[in-house]
Amino acid sequence: MSNERRHELENNELAVLLGRFNKAIEPYSRIIAVALIAAAVVSLGYLLFRSQQSGQRSDATLQLIQAVASQDAEVLLDVGESYPETAAGAWARLYQGEQYLSQGIDSLYANRQTAEDLLNDSQAAFRAAISLSADNSSVRAATLRSHCAYESGSCADMRPKWSATSSLSSPVVAVIL
Repeated sequence: MSNERRHELENNELAVLLGRFNKAIEPYSRIIAVALIAAAVVSLGYLLFRSQQSGQRSDATLQLIQAVASQDAEVLLDVGESYPETAAGAWARLYQGEQYLSQGIDSLYANRQTAEDLLNDSQAAFRAAISLSADNSSVRAATLRSHCAYESGSCADMRPKWSATSSLSSPVVAVIL
C-alpha cells in the first residue's frame, strides 16, 4: 500500500468517527444549544454584577478621597452612609470619628459640654466603623481611636468605675470593677 492510500483510509476513519459522534448527539443538539446559551447568559450576568460592584467600590473610594480632603465630618458621614457595604464606607466613618475626636480634644478647655458631645460623636463613629468593617486594620485603628476618645474624658456611659486600692502615700493602683 502506498502512503497516499494510507492517508485516505485514516481520513475516512476520522470522517466515520465524526459522523457517528454527530449522529449520537443529534437528538440532543437543541438541549446542548440551550445549555450553552444559558451558560453564556449566566456568565454575562455575573460579569455585569461584578462590574457594578467594582464601579461602586471605585465611586466610594473617590468620594472618600474627596471627603477626607474637605476635612468635614458631615461629608464623611454621608460617604459612610452611602456606601456601608464597602471598605471606603468603614474608613469614612473612621475618619469621621477622627475629625470629631480632634475637634473634641481642641474644645476640652473652651467648652466642656461641646467637647463631651464631640467626643461622644467620635465614639459613635468609631463603633460604626468597627461594625461596618471586615478589614482588620480599620477595626484596629477604630478601636485604638475609640480608646483615645475615652482617654480624653468622653463617653460617661462607657467609662469604667475606678477604685483606689492603696493608700495615698503609695502609688495609686486602679482596678476596673
